[in-house]
Amino acid sequence: MMQMSPPRTLDELLGDFASVRPDADLDTVIAANPWAQRFKDFLDKRNLKGKVIALKFLILTQPLEAQSHSATNSRLLFVRAGALFFAEDSAMQLSLSNEVLFEEVSASTSRARRNPAARLTSQDLENMLEARRDVNVRLNGLDKKFSRFLAQQTELPSPVACLLSIL
Repeated sequence: MMQMSPPRTLDELLGDFASVRPDADLDTVIAANPWAQRFKDFLDKRNLKGKVIALKFLILTQPLEAQSHSATNSRLLFVRAGALFFAEDSAMQLSLSNEVLFEEVSASTSRARRNPAARLTSQDLENMLEARRDVNVRLNGLDKKFSRFLAQQTELPSPVACLLSIL
């Protein structure tokens, strides 16, 4: 059942994804959360493919932000995020305003994919978290779009409530 009122902020919406599994199908994960699905539909209707990609990136990497996974799962999330959003041949390549950061994350995720025994450094994880805060992802990206989405989510009275107010 859908929660009656929408999340007040994008961070509140993302908080629902703190336990996303590394192998989860992102479309299924989004569909399971009615407000995330409505927000994705809002972006799709406006043909904002890059913003949908940013939303999926934020959802997949939310456990890294929340630090709610083991080191093994963090590594798997890191590698999967790299393959989906930072690989040269990816159909869902993330657009960052900071090209150097993009290259650093791309290189570290590629290195982690090639060498499963390699440990992630704190700098690797910090770079991924910094990518979550990139201006193209958040400030000029999803934060503004989420605010517009919320503005359109005014709860209209139900037909029954309208009829009762007339009586």
